[in-house]
Amino acid sequence: MSTPRSNDPEAEERRRILKRATLYVYGFIGAGLVVAVAGAALIALLLRSRGLPFFKTWVVLALVILVPAGLALVWREVRERT
Repeated sequence: MSTPRSNDPEAEERRRILKRATLYVYGFIGAGLVVAVAGAALIALLLRSRGLPFFKTWVVLALVILVPAGLALVWREVRERT
């Protein structure tokens, strides 16, 4: 059984635009995560010459970068709901 579609072409266009915008947002979030993790890896690689272990440094730096950003997003969502 299929659901009936509206005959409103503007509503269809709005749905298509919203779907595309959502994909762009997720794409930018994914790209930002990749850049943050890669940047943390680069800094950890540079700090390895100072005697710090690469993997532990990488994990700590990635957390230092990603956790505050994640908390800011959660905080904004909570404030918008109230």
